[in-house]
Amino acid sequence: MSTLPPAILSMIAATMLLQLGNGLLTALLPLRMQADGLSATSIGGVASAYGFGFIIGCIWAPRVVRGMGHKPAFALLGGVAAVIILSFTVAGTTVGPWMLLRALVGLALAGLFTITDSWISGLAPPATRGQVFSVHMIGTRLTLMLAPLCVALGEVTGYGLFAFAAAMLAVAVLPLLVVRGSAPKLPSVVRLRPLELYAIAPSALVGCFGVGMLNGSMVSLAAVYGVRMGLSEETAAALLLALQGGSLVTQWPIGRLSDRIDRRLVIAGVTGAAALMSAFVASLQPGTPALVILPAFILWGGLSFSTYAVCVSHGSDLVPADRMVTMVGELLLAWAAGAMVGPFPASMALQWYGPSGLFLYFTVVGAALTVFVMVRIMMQPRTPKRALLPASAESPSMILQGKAIREQK
Repeated sequence: MSTLPPAILSMIAATMLLQLGNGLLTALLPLRMQADGLSATSIGGVASAYGFGFIIGCIWAPRVVRGMGHKPAFALLGGVAAVIILSFTVAGTTVGPWMLLRALVGLALAGLFTITDSWISGLAPPATRGQVFSVHMIGTRLTLMLAPLCVALGEVTGYGLFAFAAAMLAVAVLPLLVVRGSAPKLPSVVRLRPLELYAIAPSALVGCFGVGMLNGSMVSLAAVYGVRMGLSEETAAALLLALQGGSLVTQWPIGRLSDRIDRRLVIAGVTGAAALMSAFVASLQPGTPALVILPAFILWGGLSFSTYAVCVSHGSDLVPADRMVTMVGELLLAWAAGAMVGPFPASMALQWYGPSGLFLYFTVVGAALTVFVMVRIMMQPRTPKRALLPASAESPSMILQGKAIREQK
């Protein structure tokens, strides 16, 4: 892949700054609420409020972009998010204000991520879109791994860490100011229509939902799994780093492979391999050494955590440029819905069947997603080469009439 253009590099840098602030806030809030004497239930409620706000933001973001343009919308949302984060310092110790503020942060970040993902997908050439988006995701993973470490830079009960997180979101707009005239087309459609996207690219939409179910559950329960397997709390927490580390290694080769063959084959292959790995981990018994569990988590994360980028790249191949923002919003909405739905059955499986139950759940979800994508491939075969026109060359009417459903779905 040739050198990334400045516009895409600027968006990747902006996203990394966003994730640095958001990742720090995610680690900081539970610690601050615990120090303020809030209950575990309250902490969980605040975390759920973020997901609710994120979903609303996915629905609302295309309207903001359509009305203001990409850069002004990004600047507005970044500034608003920074002010909201600073408001946590005066929120008191009542759970209601914390939930409201966390929901508003989720709403703003959903809009920001919709803009960055659609911007990168819209500017990336179809022939290398998987690799470009992989670089984007690698930057995100690195930042998310480093962000929690920033808690050590200040006091949990003070204001400094909140100010630092807010500053990161505020300055994220600066990389965009370097590049002129690089914003993609404004969305022609601002209302999210997931069923319409399903008719165009079902593998992308269902893939994002399934990945949300898998990854959302894993992030929520990995440490609990580790403790119940007999690992120390420190080692159990390291499982999250193992997941992210695995995706850093595999994200690029998986993205590059998806540029060479049908992206649906990559989605099916990766989720199928994740299901097989889940079945292996489900066979492990409490007391299994960390030297066995940690590599398994690295490989599982390398598979499942790398799938979202391929799904977005696949969807981007099939929609016109003026629908890119809406498409990304729909895929983020599907991912967020899966991340909200997935942890409940996953936690029930963990409760009923012990540590193995969690990975039995992952096996079932991964296998179901693999079967769905393989059925779509058989129903709608495609040529092995990417004989795609630029996305902007296709009109919405062509897609809706089915002429663009040569799917690659």
